[in-house]
Parts: sequence; C-alpha cells; structure tokens
Amino acid sequence: MHHRSSSISPDRSYARTTRWMLFALALFCFACYAENRTDERKAGARDYSENELSEPVLLDGSWDFQWSGNGENRTIEVPGAWNNQQWKGKPYPSYGKATYSTTVQLPDAGPLALYSSRQGTAWEVFVDDVSIGASGQVGKDSRHHRPAFFIEPMDIPLSLTEDGEIRIRVEISNFTDRSGGMWNLFFLGKKEDIRRLWLGRLIFDVFTISAILAIGLYHLALFLSRREDLASLAFSLVCLIIAVRVASTGEHLIEFLYPEVSFELMRKLEFLSFYLAVPAFLTFLLLALNDPWRNVLPVLVWAPATIFSLSVLFFPVGVYSHTLVYFFVFFALCLFLGIALWVRAIRRKDPGALASFLGGTIFALSAVHDILYASEVYITTMGNLAGFGLIVFLLTQSYLLARIFSMAFRQSKKLSDTLMETNQAYARFVPTDFLNHLNRTDIRDVRLGDQIESQMSILFTDIRAFTNLSERMSPQENFRFLNSYLKRVVPCITEEGGFVDKYIGDAVMALFAGPPEQALKAAIRIQQEVRNYNQHRQKQGFDPIKVGIGLHYGKLMLGTIGSEDRMESTVISDAVNTASRIERLTRDFGSPILISEQFFRALESPAAYNTRLLDRMQVKGKEAPLRVYEVLDGQPQWILDLHFRTRESFELGVEAALQGRAQDCRRFMQEVLRENPADSVAEMYLQRMTEAR
Repeated sequence: MHHRSSSISPDRSYARTTRWMLFALALFCFACYAENRTDERKAGARDYSENELSEPVLLDGSWDFQWSGNGENRTIEVPGAWNNQQWKGKPYPSYGKATYSTTVQLPDAGPLALYSSRQGTAWEVFVDDVSIGASGQVGKDSRHHRPAFFIEPMDIPLSLTEDGEIRIRVEISNFTDRSGGMWNLFFLGKKEDIRRLWLGRLIFDVFTISAILAIGLYHLALFLSRREDLASLAFSLVCLIIAVRVASTGEHLIEFLYPEVSFELMRKLEFLSFYLAVPAFLTFLLLALNDPWRNVLPVLVWAPATIFSLSVLFFPVGVYSHTLVYFFVFFALCLFLGIALWVRAIRRKDPGALASFLGGTIFALSAVHDILYASEVYITTMGNLAGFGLIVFLLTQSYLLARIFSMAFRQSKKLSDTLMETNQAYARFVPTDFLNHLNRTDIRDVRLGDQIESQMSILFTDIRAFTNLSERMSPQENFRFLNSYLKRVVPCITEEGGFVDKYIGDAVMALFAGPPEQALKAAIRIQQEVRNYNQHRQKQGFDPIKVGIGLHYGKLMLGTIGSEDRMESTVISDAVNTASRIERLTRDFGSPILISEQFFRALESPAAYNTRLLDRMQVKGKEAPLRVYEVLDGQPQWILDLHFRTRESFELGVEAALQGRAQDCRRFMQEVLRENPADSVAEMYLQRMTEAR
C-alpha cells in the first residue's frame, strides 16, 4: 500500500497550534485588563487622559469611601445613600459623616469644572486638598452640621490640572434627613461646558415653572369666568403645586433667588408639593372626566394626603422624611385608580378620553421617575421631570381642549340663535317697542307691575260690518281673511314708527310715541292699502271691505298686569277709551278717519292735511264736549276735489248744528249735497236737523 506524504500537514498543525496560543494569550490579556480595570474601579480611579472632554462626563461607579466612625477605607457605588450600603453585614447609619474620593487622569483640555445638583445634606468638594465649593457646612455632629442644597459650578484651578491628574474628595455629613450620602452624580468637563450645562438646567426649570404657572393662571381665569367649572379650578391648583415642586427641587430655583432661605422650609415645600399634587390631580381627573364617583372619591383621596401633609408641617425632616415610603403605596393606589377612571371614560366613549389617558400616562411616568429618583433609583440625572410631564400632559390635551371650546362655541352660538329666535317669537306677542318704553331690553327683565306714563297717539281701526261678513265664512276662512288683512295693515303702522299693542278680533289698537303726524300718516296709508286690497278681493270674487280709524292724543299708562306666572302688557288711560269711541263714530258718519280735537291741535301743521270739523261728542269722565275732525286724505283725488269745493259750506253747517241753528244747518248741508250728493255726513246732518224740527 502506497502512502502519500505531504509537506502541508505539519504546516496546518502548526497553524492550528499557533491559533490556540494566540487565543489563550488574548484571554490572558483580557483577564489582566479586566483585573486592572477592576482594581482601577476599586481604587476609585478614572482615566480620561485619552478623552478630549468634548462634553461633560459623569463620575459614576465606584468611589473610595471612608466612614468617619471607623476610619476604614472601602469602595462604594454612587450615586446612592450610604445607609443603603452594607458594610460587614450592617448598613451604615443615616446620621454621620463620610468622605468620597476618586482619582482622575486628565487630558490637556484647558480650565475644568465640577458640578452636581445636591448631596445629602451638607457637603464640601476638594481637589488635591484645595476646597473649590461647598453647600452648607459639613460637621462631625449635629451641632457643627448645617444642611443646604444649592451650589453653583465649581471651577478647578488650572494649576491643579497641569500634571494631568487630580484627586477629588467630597466630604458629606447628614444629621437631618432620613438618608445621607452622594445622592447625585458629579459632572466633570470644560469650564464653559459645565457652566452651559448648569445654565441649561436652570433655564429648563425656569421655562417649566413659567409654562406651568401660565397654564394655571389661564385655568383659574376660566374658573373665575364660569364658577361652575370646578375642573379648571382643580387643574390650576395642580399647576401651582407642581410649580412649587419644580422650584424647590432640581436646580433649587428658590435657593438660587433667595440664598438665605432655610433648608427646613425647602424640604417641607418639596414633600408638601408631592403629597398634595397626587390628590389634586386625581380630583381634577374626576371632575374633568365627569366621573360618577366625583362626589365621593375626592374625600377618600384627600383624607390620607392631609394626614401625610400634616406630618410634614408639624414634624422635622428627620421624622416626616420616613413617611415617603408609605406615601409611595398611597401613590400607587391613586395611580391604579386614575387608570381605572380613564378606562371607564374610554369605555363610555367620552370625547378626548383617549388623548387624556395618553397624556396622563406620560405625566404619571414622569412622577414615578421623580419618586424613584428620591428613593435613590436613578433612571436619568434629573430629578424634576414631573413639571415637564405636566406640560406634555397639557399639550396632549390640546385636542381635547380645542374640541371642548369648539363644542362650547357651537353650543353658545346655538343657544344665542335660540335666544334670538325666542326673543323674536316673544316680540310677536310683546312688542319690542313696549319693552323699550318700560326701559327693558330683554323680556326676561320684565316684572309684574312695571309701568310708565307717557304722552302718545292712540290708533284704533276696525272693519265695518265684520260680524255679517264673518257669518258667511267658515272658521278657517275667517282666520285666513283676518291674517291676509292684517298682513297688509300692520306694516303701515310699524313703518311709520308705531307698534301694535293689541289685536281685538278684527280691531287693531296701535300706539305711537313720536309726533302725531306718524299716526295720521299710518291711518292714511291703511286706507290706501285697504283700497288696493279691495281691488284684489274683487278679482277673487269677494265683497269689498270698509275700515274705520279713530285717532286720539293724550297721556296713558303702559305696564304689566296679571300674576307672577301669567302676565300681559296693557295700556290704562281714558285716552284709550276716547280713541275707541272716536273709532266707533266712523260707523255713524261713514267716515274713513276721525281724529280728536287734542290730536288735531297736536299736529305740527294741521293745514297740510285735508280735514274738516265733523261733530262734537261727550266723552265719559269729561265735562267739556270733544270736537271731532274728519281726515279726507287717503281717498281718491276726485273725492278730495268734491270735499274741497264743499268744505266751507259743510263746516258752516256743522257750526250751525252745534249752536242749535237747525234751519241754517239744513241750508248749508243742502248746498253741500247739490255739489256732492255722495257726502254721507252732510246727508246725515240734513236728516238729523229735519227730525229735530
């Protein structure tokens, strides 16, 4: 058997062996590197010599830690409270003093600075044993300890960074709060970058507070303009509380503006704003969603929140800070309750409920973030996102608010249109002019017993022989005829400045507050309109109608009578009775228009009208008889011409009749009838004087 040998096999074996050796070497190097990194972290050292520090870096992870009570060194993870750390099976106590330190290898990046928002609860920073900044006063016991939170960026002297390495030491003491230690991370970076970071956070807080306060004031204004809108009041309260919380946490804007403010006050504001914001927001949610539980749940929610808040008011921070853990349970219950309210609203298909739920979820997550941050569970490096979450919540409500305002506007317009239509409908029963004379602009303002005295012209008009006419018509035809007639007559009144006070069957009573000429022009127009109407009736095969009009001028009382639940407008005066009696005389004389002597004298220019003295009548309640004049205007021109030619003889005959000279009256009236045989008044006087002989 022939065996073939090859020079390739040894090479392959060598290559395989070489790969394994390289792999083992890589593992060894990685292990050494990892060990070195572990040793480096344990030593609290950081190497940024290859980092140009183009942006600030976080000094998180392991720091060297020394508890002042035992003097032993160890490493500790930051950020976090030291009383959450174990040492030899036991946690560190809340009260005490400790030192955090780390070594940092630096590049040649120019002037550097450090920044951190707050630690618990008094602290001082040293770089190579040189103090560069402090918040409060670090002390070994409560007598020498003074807590504070606010601090600005801390510049590192350039002389300390020239050798490319610095040792950062942070001394922290706490004899005030439930927890102490390095609560927040330190930022290390170029001086201008650190200051820009600090200013950016400060501006973010200012923007958040300003936006929240503006939103709160807007909703407060909504409530003040509409007191039944309790949801707006509740939301303005939520905005105020969140604004206080943002100002008392994060970059501590209040302490920035007022450096002398006490630590205890700031801590109370921080806790109270949290304890009150939860029930306030849930109350707003109940009212905004119009939930059926809105009358019961607020009491159940505010009761425990009030107890937590009272503990903040009457106990020191070392006591009430321990209530935070229990409040987290209450907050979780309220959170689930809020979700249940949103789910109910969504199932009811309330408009905007889904948008409200999405925005509320963002707000709730931001609140949870702040709670975890306060509990030393760090998701981000900022601990005041609730304010920003509230703004996002409101932005998500923009659709809902726009929809609500749109619906409110449409509803308001609909109500306005309905009210206008209602007022127009009421005006058909109670004239607007009548309300104006009572100094009322709205029918809702009219009260029983409202009255006013005024000098007016009164117009009465009536269809002659209407009873005989209506007997030949059915009820439906009667109403159709009356409405057809009134539709032509009433505009003659309103267009001349009058208004109809009453419809009395076929009769109309109208009032004119202006000059008497307005009433007289309306009467003349009515006669002209009736003449046109008769032409229309004759074409339809109906009999013509005649209308008598009586006018008087005098004082009258306009007002309301009746009871509280049923009232009507009315006019009370003997002037009304006089006008009515004058209108009745038109039937006796067959005259179209009759006016009283007072009306005649009230005319600014009586000669501008074709009038003649007609008779003298005795009015009830008055001693002196009342002279009555006939107005001839409104009749065809040929009739006016006849009356004009016989006017002198006619008036002489009337005067003779009024003086009891029957023979002279007959003579004058005969002259009139020879010229105008159709003068019914002259014929009536001739007959009356003959009978009196």
